[in-house]
Amino acid sequence: MRSGKYLSKQMAAMLLIVSMVFTSINIMPHTVSAEDKNLQSTIYEGEGYEVIFRVTSRWADAFNANVTIKNTGDKVIDNWALGFHMPCEIKNIWNGVVAETEDSGYVIKNDESNQDIAVGKSVNFGFEAVCSGEIDLPDTFELLCFEEMVLSYKYEITLQVTDDWESGYSGQIHIKNISDELIEDWRLEFDFADSINRFSDAKMLEHNENRYCIKNTGYNAILNLTKQLLLDLAGPRGT
Repeated sequence: MRSGKYLSKQMAAMLLIVSMVFTSINIMPHTVSAEDKNLQSTIYEGEGYEVIFRVTSRWADAFNANVTIKNTGDKVIDNWALGFHMPCEIKNIWNGVVAETEDSGYVIKNDESNQDIAVGKSVNFGFEAVCSGEIDLPDTFELLCFEEMVLSYKYEITLQVTDDWESGYSGQIHIKNISDELIEDWRLEFDFADSINRFSDAKMLEHNENRYCIKNTGYNAILNLTKQLLLDLAGPRGT
């Protein structure tokens, strides 16, 4: 059985990329398609997404609302956050988190269990808000997320070959967050000369010659402070 050093030396250019939430509530105006506000619902169509905001119940100086975000684009919406203006105070929220609020502006973020929206799919969150008088429904909804490369000093990545035989091998990729910030919704790109035909705890997004791109599986999307993640892999011996 080999030591695995040959395999380890072939891995290079490991690039950790994350989908970040841009928590800004300076929302630019867009065209909105709204229903009669007396019906207490509105529909907003953005580029690659649609938002349906409905008031589901109302009582003295308070109401409940349900918000649906649908992915109408051609790629996954990763680590979503939604910004809008509403002159009411959110008291309770479910299936989402209030990430920021200022001057009647809100940024609602996913609660980790529903962070990605597949093409053609939807996610929902709801809340209870305090509002005196008529409810002024939001006119604009903005998705506030983008991708960013994690600086190399914020993480450590190593490859350990756990078993190496004549026709194949198995091993682990070890990712450690050594920063003082969360690493959210990670994606990893790297070059590797041998073939990898199986990952555990990661999705293979792309394999082009020696280039690999893998992504979290949802439940392991968040790398907490100093958290370590092990990804199992296996493949045949290259020629």
